[in-house]
Amino acid sequence: MPNISKLSLYGEGLGSTTIYNDYLTHGKIWYAVVKSAKYGYVVGVTRNCVVTVFSRTDLPDFKTYVRNEILPIIG
Repeated sequence: MPNISKLSLYGEGLGSTTIYNDYLTHGKIWYAVVKSAKYGYVVGVTRNCVVTVFSRTDLPDFKTYVRNEILPIIG
């Protein structure tokens, strides 16, 4: 992969594809974008746990989401 510094792959079945696993051997995942089934939010989470919400929400609801959905998986 000459001259490639960043690569974006997406899709529901991405984790089970050969291309995903091939590219994963060349570096760590930096950013994942997911949609919460429970809250419906579309959020991005970096490997150092910065959470960005792309959906419209207010701060108290976003904090509740982070406490209930993000903290348990990074914990």
